[in-house]
Amino acid sequence: MPHPVCFLGVTKAFDRVDYAVLFQKLLSRNVPGYIVIFLWNWCNKHYARILWAGILSDSFNICNDVRQGRILSPFLFAIYIDQLSVHLQAVDVGCRLGNLIVNNFLFADDMVIFAPS
Repeated sequence: MPHPVCFLGVTKAFDRVDYAVLFQKLLSRNVPGYIVIFLWNWCNKHYARILWAGILSDSFNICNDVRQGRILSPFLFAIYIDQLSVHLQAVDVGCRLGNLIVNNFLFADDMVIFAPS
């Protein structure tokens, strides 16, 4: 019998990454300090301006998001949401592959959830 599958795509997920949480997770994974500092500077030097009706706003700092289309973005986002997968796996419910229980696959802002019924 086929197992139910749910496909999820989180709208604007990359835009909602909180830098403070992301960098705490990097530090908790023992990412070398010089890499964390490099990433912190890379993220915190992210500014934008808005052009509306011919008027250009002052620049402002963007304090959350991982830039879509950048090579590191899926990796950083995966670290950011890794606890979700850990919690799902701890439920110990899903599809069995021998002794292994599979109940989710994550990549970037897409997720597949498997259930036994």
